[in-house]
Amino acid sequence: MQPPSEAFEEARSTISFDLQPQDGVLVWGTTAKELHRDGVTISLVGGFNPDNWSEASFIVDDHEKPTTNIILTESSTKGKTPIEVHLKTKKNIRPGSYTTSLTFTYFNGQNWVAQSSEYDFIVLSFYGRHQLLTWIVGILVSLVLFLINLFTNHPDVFKSLFHSLCPK
Repeated sequence: MQPPSEAFEEARSTISFDLQPQDGVLVWGTTAKELHRDGVTISLVGGFNPDNWSEASFIVDDHEKPTTNIILTESSTKGKTPIEVHLKTKKNIRPGSYTTSLTFTYFNGQNWVAQSSEYDFIVLSFYGRHQLLTWIVGILVSLVLFLINLFTNHPDVFKSLFHSLCPK
């Protein structure tokens, strides 16, 4: 797998894979590797191999539905998929729209195959990430400025309001 490098931090970007039992349940993503600009190689060879099996397999019975065979590489376990790519954007990335591509190269049993996919993503500005906070601060500042203006230009309004609320 070769990730793009212009928008992402290599040291904080990872790929998770591998199938291992955890607490009696098979779980994907038990192994994580850093993604590097020149690619990373992972292995999904083997599968699950309990002591009483003669060979490992990714095709196992579903314990809740014993008559159904499932293919583990086409399903998720505990919400994790067989391969997960976690890309972390660089801290100094500028807000805007970006397009990136990932290339996945694998052996399908007969040939080596490379598949590329393009993904669009948007890096939001500070205001885009904190819209509610921006609105609240704007409304509060406007209200304070309105009250300052009203008090400065019309002090009699506050005097009469104060006397009506707090008679002597």
